[in-house]
Amino acid sequence: MAQLPATSRLTDLLTTAPTAGDIEDQLQHARAAFSPGLDGVGYYVYKFFGPQLITILTTMFKRCWLEKKVPQSWKVSIVRLLYKMGPRNDPANWRPICLQQAIYKLYTGVLARRLVWWMDANDQHAPGQKGFRAVNGCGEHNFLASMLIDNSRRKRRPLFQVWYDLKNAFGSVPFSLIWESLQQTGVPKAYVDMCKGLYDQAAFLVGNAPDGTTAPIRQQVGVFQWCPLSLQLFNVALGRLLIALRRLPTTGVQMSSDDRPGASAYAYNLKIFSGTEDGIKQQHALVFGFLRWTDMAANPQKSSTMSFQHDSRSVLRVMDAGLKLDATPIPSLQLDESYNYLGIGDGFDHVRRRVELAPTLTQLKHDATELLQSGLVPWQVVKAVKV
Repeated sequence: MAQLPATSRLTDLLTTAPTAGDIEDQLQHARAAFSPGLDGVGYYVYKFFGPQLITILTTMFKRCWLEKKVPQSWKVSIVRLLYKMGPRNDPANWRPICLQQAIYKLYTGVLARRLVWWMDANDQHAPGQKGFRAVNGCGEHNFLASMLIDNSRRKRRPLFQVWYDLKNAFGSVPFSLIWESLQQTGVPKAYVDMCKGLYDQAAFLVGNAPDGTTAPIRQQVGVFQWCPLSLQLFNVALGRLLIALRRLPTTGVQMSSDDRPGASAYAYNLKIFSGTEDGIKQQHALVFGFLRWTDMAANPQKSSTMSFQHDSRSVLRVMDAGLKLDATPIPSLQLDESYNYLGIGDGFDHVRRRVELAPTLTQLKHDATELLQSGLVPWQVVKAVKV
């Protein structure tokens, strides 16, 4: 696996126990409206009684830090299954929402904030990954998508793109990949062991199964989607792929003299692109190999490709690079089609992408006008807007 530069800054963030200040900061950032876990105690309790609990929480978290483990009850969560669409007897049509105890999320929130600060200080974030970071990731990726299309259109250069829909990405990332990725990133062994302790003997209950609440089910793979630390662990794990893609020779798109990006990601939303057919095939082979190696998977029917270039008469032609996932061809988009990437239509039709917000803005303008002319008092208007 590809290696990042050596780390040397702010190592104390990952080697010293949490302080009262760390816990106070985490409580300030916690959202009181989050649903509680099995103990029924929500964030609002810890926020309301924060001054009285800080000393106790600091002592508890320091002990967890030193022991490299947490109480077993903290590691048992409850899962609620939310129906999406399609046949109800297909598990893929249900979205699992994991509810964990607030005290567990407070502790892992402190660990997550320290890990992010350390990665910021040591420039350890994977190139192109914008998920779960304090940056306008969607805006940056959508701007890059527009630049790729504009660059190809203006300079009459070919462009090959692939969007991957990863199946159950958070729930399928293997623990071994996470621990190895942390070590290769330069994270101290003690911190890695502490992360391992969070998942050792971790389990969950399904709270709305047809026959009631299930017995505890061992968590053998994947991360908890709503755990603050798990989101960062997922980024580190997928970062191995992004780093390897970045280091592939003769791939990507030359945007400037010193910048040749070839992939972008927002958490599990992955996109690769290249200026040559050979380049995109190299990238796809690497992605496919990574998925096979990690036992993760992409849905070929929900993934897409778009490839085009100008022929000898400067006529724009759609191409098919013949890319497959497990022998299933990835659908190829036409020039008038787009892929819904990060909520925006990503495709060659530049005008279409620009005006997609027009219907929504028109509806908002209509609703606002109706409210202002309704005769409601100001506080009622504000409440109606929030609803």
